[in-house]
Amino acid sequence: EPDAVILCHVLHNAISNAVKYGAADRPVRVSFVPSGDGVACCVDNEPGPGHDSLVGTSGDVVFEQGTRLHRRQEVGRSEGDGGWIMRLCARAVHGDCSIAFEPHLTRFVFRFPTRVVADPAGFALPANVRLVAVDDSPSQRRYMRHRFVKLGAAESWVLGEPHELRAFVEDALRRVRDAADVDFWVFFVDDHLATDADPCSGVALAQQLSHRLDALSLGHKTLMLVRSAADDPDDLAAYSAALHGHFPKTVLDDDQFRATLAARWRERWPASNL
Repeated sequence: EPDAVILCHVLHNAISNAVKYGAADRPVRVSFVPSGDGVACCVDNEPGPGHDSLVGTSGDVVFEQGTRLHRRQEVGRSEGDGGWIMRLCARAVHGDCSIAFEPHLTRFVFRFPTRVVADPAGFALPANVRLVAVDDSPSQRRYMRHRFVKLGAAESWVLGEPHELRAFVEDALRRVRDAADVDFWVFFVDDHLATDADPCSGVALAQQLSHRLDALSLGHKTLMLVRSAADDPDDLAAYSAALHGHFPKTVLDDDQFRATLAARWRERWPASNL
């Protein structure tokens, strides 16, 4: 689950920083408390070397790219991008993070929304949906056709041959525009494609299509997902920023595939009640 990977990345780094910059041989305290429509995770550490000079410093400075508040001799090697990356990851899951340097405490807070996840068995596609898979691998196209049948999709479009990829944006634009009775289009686009001998970015193709559809006031009908085997939090955050999210390119059973799609569907169309 991509969101879980990002959550673990932020919390791991918060605790690691608390240990690195906090007082030696003193405990790091982690707590979770309700906050609005989600949860706030607080990571507290007692003051370490150089803390006095940070008291009163604006916490936002920590999350700027290239910022290093501690002297290199105090903490060892640091590029100064850790806080910036943590905030990118937090915002990728619709959360945020903050830090406060108090006289006797440093407190890092990571807030993120939570939701009740329905039983995936209760998720069923409506009749007015079209599923689209874009992949240059024949085996992956067979896999996606099989999954679409298992989901009960009334119609689907699976493509990936070089000539299909070259015409994809125009063909998809025409299909969405001409199918006035279809309210939902879900695109699963492989992150790396090949047209003949040339590499092609699936993300870039999907972005082109998304921009064209937005110009026609049709973008609200689409859920654009990047299929990738990547699990690096930075990659997942980039996919969420570029399109509507990530869909794992691993072998999922029927329930796993349905549950993952259900989560992405409800993030994109929370009012659809599916």
